[in-house]
Amino acid sequence: MASEDFTAERSATGSAETAQRVMAASDFVVAPGYGVGGVVGTGLSATESLATELSAADVHWMRRAILTAMEADGRASPNPTVGAVIVKDGVLLSAGATEPFGGRHAERCAIEKVTDRAVLRGATLYTTLEPCAHWGKQPPCADLVADCGFARCVVGIRDPNPAVAGVGFARVRAAGTEVVCGVLRNETLAWHLPYLVPRLLARPMISTFALDTPGTNGSRLLFGHSDRWESASAGRDYRARLKHRCDLLVTEPSASSVDTAAFARGAWHGLVWWDMAGRLADMTVTEARELAAQARDLGAPLALVAVPGPDNAAQLDAVVGGGITHVIPQSGLDPAGWLASSIRDGELAAVTGGMPNWVLVDDHPRLAAALAAMDTVDVVHVLETRGGSGEVGNLCARPAETIGDAVRIARIEAADATIGEYYTQGLSSALRGTSW
Repeated sequence: MASEDFTAERSATGSAETAQRVMAASDFVVAPGYGVGGVVGTGLSATESLATELSAADVHWMRRAILTAMEADGRASPNPTVGAVIVKDGVLLSAGATEPFGGRHAERCAIEKVTDRAVLRGATLYTTLEPCAHWGKQPPCADLVADCGFARCVVGIRDPNPAVAGVGFARVRAAGTEVVCGVLRNETLAWHLPYLVPRLLARPMISTFALDTPGTNGSRLLFGHSDRWESASAGRDYRARLKHRCDLLVTEPSASSVDTAAFARGAWHGLVWWDMAGRLADMTVTEARELAAQARDLGAPLALVAVPGPDNAAQLDAVVGGGITHVIPQSGLDPAGWLASSIRDGELAAVTGGMPNWVLVDDHPRLAAALAAMDTVDVVHVLETRGGSGEVGNLCARPAETIGDAVRIARIEAADATIGEYYTQGLSSALRGTSW
């Protein structure tokens, strides 16, 4: 990789007083230009940090590490997609990202690109996540980092995995390398959220889209609707970006759900059609057969979740005959409970090949509202109405009930839309319960 010189850039976050006021609202607010999917391509500057005491150089290179991870496109799932860069005297020596599951980790990729290991002495390693300290499919990265003679190891967040947490740092420090943790903490945490949530909550991270509809009694959310998202170019691009990055997409059976572009990267666990509203029964047999053929061409596992009955029997036969797996949801379980258990160790896990890290519920108002009512949604991606308050305190949905207070961690301003990202109360509590 070509060398890159760094010229210090002035922080554009405003005064320390402003930063402290923003941070007081949430422990997890990210700087402008960042979000759950990494660096948001909206034309905003993403070089600043709310933590004004950080050096501009550390912020710059940690952002470069995040961008390096983003280029790998989540290919490492269920491992975290880590980004790492090596810098010496302000010049980029190498960069690396975690390879597909079973392959090398980011730190090893970056280090092994440097042919003369002696050059690494006195350099700084920037990595988005604490170097691993245990043997898995790869040797421990912490041991390799410790052997390289780095002057500094700058890390975004600590790994909560009990086999790593703090142990990786200790091994690197024992070699005489200075360890700095917390540079772009919130931003790297947001990037690694799909890896972190399953380890904190023992289930995949679940996120969904919503529309902010301010009224006389405060903001209310309509979950699952995509029509207004598609009417704004920024909303359309943002939605497509998340669909591209998630592990498993859950939606209703429809031709629009067969998104070839979103599946193009080939790292998906699959697509789940959950027919809660009887969409299949509204199709003709020919339409159902054609839909199955289109979905099969995606080349990814696909399951249809539907209760069989006289109204959809012929359509079910057409879909199953087209190579789509039919899964009957267990009666008596709420949607949230069944989805979580089936993805973890039930019929959906058999289809998708294991538990995904990130489940995105898209264009499915009934399911999104039901999950929200059960406090099972972790992140809400909100298209905010222009001229509204811009704050969503008591998150509601029609027909869902209150899911508690949520905290906006990001606000993305574009020419034709404002998008907010919110951590729900359950997720915020889980994150606060862990040292980062």
